Formats: sequence, C-alpha cells, structure tokens
Amino acid sequence: MVALTDPDLLFPPEAQSRSLARDLYAGVKNLPIVSPHGHTDPRWYALNEPFPDPAQLL
Repeated sequence: MVALTDPDLLFPPEAQSRSLARDLYAGVKNLPIVSPHGHTDPRWYALNEPFPDPAQLL
C-alpha cells in the first residue's frame, strides 16, 4: 500500500512517464493556482475579499 505522503502518489506508475511528470511538476509546483471559471466573476479572485455570509456566496 502506498502512503498518502508518497510524493509519487498521483504520478504514473511507469518509470519514464513518472520521471517526466516529476520534471513537469517541479517546474510549476511553486506557481499560484489559476483556475478560471466562466461562471464566476473574475473580480472575486482579483479582490480576494471574504464573503460577508454564506448566503452571499450562493
């Protein structure tokens, strides 16, 4: 059983593919996550303000 802390847990099991995945991940792991969603207002991300209450979120 693989430990949940195994750094290769989500990488391919095949050695060559896993090596490539590690290299790709190393190049982006410290970058911020950008996950655009067309159904949300981009200002939410730019302003990064908390919602006043859960109902406002919905």
